[in-house]
Amino acid sequence: MINQQLMGEYDLFFKEVPHYVYGGVVQEERYAEQKTKLLFLLKEVIDETKNDKWSLVELIDKQIQEMKFLTIFKRLGELSYGFHHGFPPYNTGVTQPACIKEGLENLALINLKKTGGQNVSNMDEIRTHAFANKALLLQELEIIAPDLVICGGTFDVICEVLGVPYTHSDSGARVARYPNMLLVEFLHPGFYMLSPKILYAYFKEVMTHLPPG
Repeated sequence: MINQQLMGEYDLFFKEVPHYVYGGVVQEERYAEQKTKLLFLLKEVIDETKNDKWSLVELIDKQIQEMKFLTIFKRLGELSYGFHHGFPPYNTGVTQPACIKEGLENLALINLKKTGGQNVSNMDEIRTHAFANKALLLQELEIIAPDLVICGGTFDVICEVLGVPYTHSDSGARVARYPNMLLVEFLHPGFYMLSPKILYAYFKEVMTHLPPG
Protein backbone atom coordinates (compact mmCIF):
# COMPACT_ATOMS: atom_id res chain seq x y z
CA MET A 1 0.00 0.00 0.00
CA ILE A 2 1.51 3.31 -1.14
CA ASN A 3 0.09 5.49 1.61
CA GLN A 4 1.06 3.08 4.37
CA GLN A 5 4.61 3.02 3.04
CA LEU A 6 4.70 6.81 2.85
CA MET A 7 3.37 7.27 6.37
CA GLY A 8 6.00 4.84 7.65
CA GLU A 9 8.75 6.82 5.92
CA TYR A 10 7.41 10.12 7.33
CA ASP A 11 7.22 8.74 10.87
CA LEU A 12 10.70 7.25 10.63
CA PHE A 13 12.16 10.46 9.19
CA PHE A 14 10.57 12.89 11.64
CA LYS A 15 10.59 10.56 14.69
CA GLU A 16 9.60 12.72 17.67
CA VAL A 17 8.66 15.84 15.72
CA PRO A 18 5.06 16.67 16.82
CA HIS A 19 3.80 18.29 13.61
CA TYR A 20 4.07 17.33 9.96
CA VAL A 21 1.64 16.71 7.09
CA TYR A 22 1.54 13.42 5.19
CA GLY A 23 1.26 13.51 1.43
CA GLY A 24 0.07 10.58 -0.63
CA VAL A 25 -2.14 9.09 -3.29
CA VAL A 26 -5.82 9.99 -2.98
CA GLN A 27 -7.25 6.73 -4.34
CA GLU A 28 -4.58 4.10 -4.88
CA GLU A 29 -6.51 1.80 -7.23
CA ARG A 30 -7.58 4.65 -9.51
CA TYR A 31 -4.05 6.09 -9.49
CA ALA A 32 -2.60 2.72 -10.49
CA GLU A 33 -5.03 2.47 -13.43
CA GLN A 34 -3.92 5.73 -15.04
CA LYS A 35 -1.91 5.53 -18.24
CA THR A 36 0.04 8.59 -17.07
CA LYS A 37 0.34 9.02 -13.32
CA LEU A 38 0.26 12.61 -12.06
CA LEU A 39 1.92 13.88 -8.92
CA PHE A 40 1.35 17.50 -7.92
CA LEU A 41 4.36 18.81 -5.98
CA LEU A 42 3.34 21.94 -4.07
CA LYS A 43 4.96 24.18 -1.48
CA GLU A 44 3.28 23.79 1.92
CA VAL A 45 -0.14 23.54 3.51
CA ILE A 46 -1.83 26.39 5.35
CA ASP A 47 -1.73 25.37 9.01
CA GLU A 48 -0.60 28.09 11.37
CA THR A 49 -1.34 26.15 14.58
CA LYS A 50 1.07 23.28 13.83
CA ASN A 51 -0.28 21.27 16.75
CA ASP A 52 -0.43 17.79 15.29
CA LYS A 53 0.40 15.57 12.34
CA TRP A 54 -2.31 14.98 9.76
CA SER A 55 -2.89 13.71 6.23
CA LEU A 56 -3.66 15.52 2.99
CA VAL A 57 -5.26 12.33 1.71
CA GLU A 58 -7.69 12.26 4.65
CA LEU A 59 -8.49 15.95 4.10
CA ILE A 60 -9.30 15.31 0.45
CA ASP A 61 -11.25 12.14 1.27
CA LYS A 62 -13.48 14.13 3.62
CA GLN A 63 -14.21 16.67 0.88
CA ILE A 64 -15.00 13.89 -1.59
CA GLN A 65 -17.42 12.30 0.85
CA GLU A 66 -19.19 15.63 1.41
CA MET A 67 -18.80 16.72 -2.24
CA LYS A 68 -17.68 20.13 -0.99
CA PHE A 69 -14.22 21.22 -2.11
CA LEU A 70 -11.80 23.89 -0.96
CA THR A 71 -10.68 26.13 -3.81
CA ILE A 72 -7.22 24.65 -4.28
CA PHE A 73 -8.65 21.13 -4.45
CA LYS A 74 -11.28 22.24 -6.96
CA ARG A 75 -8.45 23.45 -9.19
CA LEU A 76 -6.42 20.26 -8.73
CA GLY A 77 -9.45 18.11 -9.53
CA GLU A 78 -10.27 20.14 -12.64
CA LEU A 79 -6.71 19.97 -13.95
CA SER A 80 -6.37 16.26 -13.28
CA TYR A 81 -9.76 15.41 -14.79
CA GLY A 82 -9.04 17.54 -17.85
CA PHE A 83 -5.70 15.86 -18.41
CA HIS A 84 -7.08 12.34 -18.16
CA HIS A 85 -10.06 13.12 -20.42
CA GLY A 86 -8.35 14.93 -23.29
CA PHE A 87 -9.10 18.43 -21.99
CA PRO A 88 -12.84 18.91 -22.57
CA PRO A 89 -14.18 22.51 -22.53
CA TYR A 90 -13.77 24.13 -19.13
CA ASN A 91 -17.30 25.37 -18.44
CA THR A 92 -19.11 22.25 -19.63
CA GLY A 93 -16.48 19.56 -19.12
CA VAL A 94 -14.62 19.78 -15.82
CA THR A 95 -16.34 22.02 -13.26
CA GLN A 96 -19.02 19.60 -12.08
CA PRO A 97 -18.45 18.12 -8.60
CA ALA A 98 -18.37 14.59 -10.05
CA CYS A 99 -15.53 15.61 -12.39
CA ILE A 100 -13.59 17.26 -9.57
CA LYS A 101 -14.07 14.13 -7.45
CA GLU A 102 -12.76 11.86 -10.19
CA GLY A 103 -9.85 14.16 -10.93
CA LEU A 104 -8.79 14.17 -7.28
CA GLU A 105 -9.08 10.41 -7.03
CA ASN A 106 -6.62 10.03 -9.92
CA LEU A 107 -3.73 12.03 -8.48
CA ALA A 108 -0.99 12.07 -5.88
CA LEU A 109 -0.05 15.14 -3.86
CA ILE A 110 2.95 16.08 -1.71
CA ASN A 111 4.55 19.28 -0.45
CA LEU A 112 8.20 20.25 -0.36
CA LYS A 113 7.75 21.66 3.14
CA LYS A 114 6.16 19.06 5.36
CA THR A 115 5.07 21.45 8.12
CA GLY A 116 2.31 24.02 7.99
CA GLY A 117 2.70 27.58 6.79
CA GLN A 118 0.70 30.71 6.19
CA ASN A 119 -1.15 32.19 3.21
CA VAL A 120 2.07 33.57 1.67
CA SER A 121 4.92 31.11 1.27
CA ASN A 122 8.51 32.02 2.07
CA MET A 123 10.50 30.35 -0.70
CA ASP A 124 13.80 30.62 1.15
CA GLU A 125 12.23 28.71 4.03
CA ILE A 126 10.72 26.14 1.68
CA ARG A 127 14.09 25.67 -0.04
CA THR A 128 15.75 25.08 3.35
CA HIS A 129 13.10 22.51 4.25
CA ALA A 130 13.41 20.82 0.85
CA PHE A 131 17.13 20.25 1.30
CA ALA A 132 16.64 19.13 4.88
CA ASN A 133 13.91 16.70 3.75
CA LYS A 134 15.76 15.48 0.65
CA ALA A 135 16.08 11.87 1.83
CA LEU A 136 12.34 11.72 2.51
CA LEU A 137 11.54 13.41 -0.81
CA LEU A 138 13.54 10.78 -2.70
CA GLN A 139 11.61 8.05 -0.89
CA GLU A 140 8.31 9.73 -1.77
CA LEU A 141 9.17 9.89 -5.46
CA GLU A 142 10.28 6.26 -5.48
CA ILE A 143 7.18 4.99 -3.69
CA ILE A 144 4.62 7.08 -5.61
CA ALA A 145 6.46 6.48 -8.92
CA PRO A 146 4.72 9.19 -10.98
CA ASP A 147 5.21 9.66 -14.69
CA LEU A 148 4.69 13.43 -14.53
CA VAL A 149 5.51 15.67 -11.57
CA ILE A 150 3.59 18.95 -11.87
CA CYS A 151 5.68 21.46 -9.94
CA GLY A 152 3.25 24.09 -8.68
CA GLY A 153 5.63 26.94 -7.98
CA THR A 154 8.33 24.47 -6.91
CA PHE A 155 10.24 23.80 -10.13
CA ASP A 156 13.42 25.76 -9.36
CA VAL A 157 13.75 24.29 -5.89
CA ILE A 158 13.14 20.67 -6.90
CA CYS A 159 15.63 20.87 -9.78
CA GLU A 160 18.21 22.28 -7.39
CA VAL A 161 17.55 19.64 -4.75
CA LEU A 162 17.66 16.77 -7.26
CA GLY A 163 20.59 18.28 -9.17
CA VAL A 164 18.95 18.01 -12.59
CA PRO A 165 19.23 20.45 -15.53
CA TYR A 166 16.18 21.76 -17.33
CA THR A 167 15.19 22.58 -20.87
CA HIS A 168 12.20 24.40 -22.37
CA SER A 169 9.22 22.65 -23.92
CA ASP A 170 7.38 24.04 -26.95
CA SER A 171 4.85 25.73 -24.64
CA GLY A 172 7.69 27.68 -23.01
CA ALA A 173 7.36 25.80 -19.72
CA ARG A 174 10.55 24.38 -18.32
CA VAL A 175 10.92 20.61 -17.98
CA ALA A 176 13.52 18.33 -16.44
CA ARG A 177 14.02 14.58 -16.37
CA TYR A 178 14.64 12.61 -13.22
CA PRO A 179 15.14 8.88 -13.87
CA ASN A 180 11.68 7.66 -14.87
CA MET A 181 9.66 10.84 -14.53
CA LEU A 182 9.32 14.24 -16.12
CA LEU A 183 9.28 17.35 -13.92
CA VAL A 184 7.09 20.10 -15.37
CA GLU A 185 7.06 23.77 -14.41
CA PHE A 186 3.61 25.12 -13.63
CA LEU A 187 1.84 27.75 -11.56
CA HIS A 188 0.64 26.95 -8.08
CA PRO A 189 -2.99 25.78 -8.56
CA GLY A 190 -4.11 28.15 -5.82
CA PHE A 191 -2.74 31.21 -7.62
CA TYR A 192 -5.60 33.59 -6.95
CA MET A 193 -4.65 36.27 -9.51
CA LEU A 194 -5.50 33.99 -12.44
CA SER A 195 -9.01 32.85 -13.28
CA PRO A 196 -9.65 29.08 -13.15
CA LYS A 197 -10.45 28.86 -16.86
CA ILE A 198 -7.19 30.59 -17.80
CA LEU A 199 -5.28 28.31 -15.43
CA TYR A 200 -6.96 25.34 -17.12
CA ALA A 201 -6.16 26.65 -20.61
CA TYR A 202 -2.52 27.15 -19.67
CA PHE A 203 -2.34 23.66 -18.16
CA LYS A 204 -3.72 22.27 -21.41
CA GLU A 205 -1.06 24.20 -23.36
CA VAL A 206 1.72 22.89 -21.15
CA MET A 207 0.50 19.27 -21.10
CA THR A 208 -0.10 19.03 -24.85
CA HIS A 209 3.40 20.29 -25.70
CA LEU A 210 5.55 18.07 -23.51
CA PRO A 211 8.70 16.59 -25.01
CA PRO A 212 8.37 12.99 -26.24
CA GLY A 213 9.60 10.03 -24.28
